[in-house]
Amino acid sequence: MQVNIGKAPTIDLLGEHNQSDRVCVLVINWNGKEHLRKSLPTILRQEYSPYDVWVLDNASTDGSTDMVKNDFPGVLVLRNERNLGFTGAGNLGILRARAHGYAYVLVMANDVVLDPRCLSGAVAAARANPTAGMIGFNMLGAISTTPFIEYENAVKNWAGLEIEETKWVEGAAFLTSPALIERIGGYDEILFMYGDENDLETRLTLAGYRLLKTNIPVWHDTGRNVMGDQKLRAAYYVFRNTMILRTKHGSWREVLLDTLGLVRCGCDPFIKVSTDSVLGRRQRPSNILVNALVIVTALLSYGLNIRGILRVRRDHRKLIELERRVLERGQYH
Repeated sequence: MQVNIGKAPTIDLLGEHNQSDRVCVLVINWNGKEHLRKSLPTILRQEYSPYDVWVLDNASTDGSTDMVKNDFPGVLVLRNERNLGFTGAGNLGILRARAHGYAYVLVMANDVVLDPRCLSGAVAAARANPTAGMIGFNMLGAISTTPFIEYENAVKNWAGLEIEETKWVEGAAFLTSPALIERIGGYDEILFMYGDENDLETRLTLAGYRLLKTNIPVWHDTGRNVMGDQKLRAAYYVFRNTMILRTKHGSWREVLLDTLGLVRCGCDPFIKVSTDSVLGRRQRPSNILVNALVIVTALLSYGLNIRGILRVRRDHRKLIELERRVLERGQYH
């Protein structure tokens, strides 16, 4: 089987798979019962074998786990005793998948709908491109709300697998190697949620891996998940994590400039911020006074955690250098 960057109209997506190609789909959930009802059927209809599906539940209180056990008995539910965030639950799932010998994991949020060819296409891309660190999809709804009919049309009009190199893979659904993610240090758990994929992707690219994107459509119910109803909490993580990411991968000058930029977006009445996009709504979730309070809270959290942030930055830089050497030796995943 051969896949090249660019259009690959003759590829056999099903191909010949064996135990060495086992995939574990990790669905991270927190109070997303109704989203799971839509998402899980599309995961279970994948044109690929062998694969398993795990729901990593962050102490949901909405009956999510009971619903999955009753309505989707083939899905394994792993319930955490408290909410570990996307990052904590993701790390536990990836480490467990690695221990069970899965070659790949598809990490995804609970509000994503998959085309049936997602696993087969992503694995085909991964097998043909061993220096790919993460493989994403044509995610409709990655930045702004997208009607479901647009996804249905994209599925209907799909004409064959195409793969391209990209600078960013949307973190709501991507395929990767659990062994690689473990070696690179996993998710940075202080981020909890938002920006976690940016941090992971930056470390992978610094180590020499590429980010790939396939044209297989998926749909993300952006802005209508649980955090869509918690605008201030979402804004807090965006403000705080932006500063953390700049501290880990940028300069102190960039930290200052980004902080000033966030303050202006949230509090300057003379700056117009579009609330049509999810990011815009998170940058200006409420009135100026409330936004200022959110920013101050984020700054306090950042300051209180700065020693831990710098320690993790140091540790991750060491892992990046070690992985770069692994890649240079051609050992890959």
